[in-house]
Amino acid sequence: MNDEEIMRDIRGTQAENLLLVAHSAGGEISTSAADGAMGGIREAAAAARELQELGLADNSVRMSGGFRLTQRGHRVADGIEHSRISGAERRDVVQRALLRWVGANESAQQTEEFVGTDEASAWGVPFTNVEVSRAGDFLLENDLIRSSGKAGRDHLFQPRIKPAGIDAIDAPGLIRDWVRTAGSATYQDNRARFGDHTTIGGYAQGGEGHRFEVTQNITTAERNDLAEGMAGVLAALRDDAPSDLREHLADLEASARDLSTPKPSLITKMTQAFVLAAASDAGREVVEQLGKAASVLTG
Repeated sequence: MNDEEIMRDIRGTQAENLLLVAHSAGGEISTSAADGAMGGIREAAAAARELQELGLADNSVRMSGGFRLTQRGHRVADGIEHSRISGAERRDVVQRALLRWVGANESAQQTEEFVGTDEASAWGVPFTNVEVSRAGDFLLENDLIRSSGKAGRDHLFQPRIKPAGIDAIDAPGLIRDWVRTAGSATYQDNRARFGDHTTIGGYAQGGEGHRFEVTQNITTAERNDLAEGMAGVLAALRDDAPSDLREHLADLEASARDLSTPKPSLITKMTQAFVLAAASDAGREVVEQLGKAASVLTG
């Protein structure tokens, strides 16, 4: 994996936290310091092992019992810090925070009200007026929220979250990638759609006037077909497949067998599976297999 792929792979994990702690400490961290930073011995050991496997920390044990970051580890940490200041990470955290705020404040009159709130901050740095304005524009353009118009030049008037926005809040990776790679699942007239701009392994192909529509009903036979399809995808996964992809596919298989899981939820989980698969080294192969397994959801 290149540095950007590693940054994406460890985003939001204990490994990322430990990497940044060690980087800020000059590159070397003792076992006791790592345990304290991660909240426990097991958590610290697992995070350290992941960093070592990724080549971000060396495998030799220091006199302190801890470990030292490699040159690549420092470089990746620098990249994460830069992204949190003014890059993709920063934009994503503003977008998610604004989505949560809009969802929790159904009577909000404009997005400017979000600026200066306790929620409008990340990594100790408050969101600026410009950041919130741009985040609102992004969410509106990608059909994650709706608005009655602009309140002045910068902010959205009467912002309201849409079903796709609710899904996006906890979507894996960056919202930007979730929208571009898998398409947001939008709901209208009791039917679910995938966005026009998407092409995913033969499952949903984008383009103006080219949409798949899927009804919310799913039969027991279709559930069984989907579950068997997911079991096949899991069985074919390479040994080095990302653990989050493997866990998500297993969850999707279990959800397909659970009669209480509605079809829109299965669609959302399938969308997230495409995102995770596309971000993995075996992306194309897995995406094609997912496309076949997901065909029952387009009926």
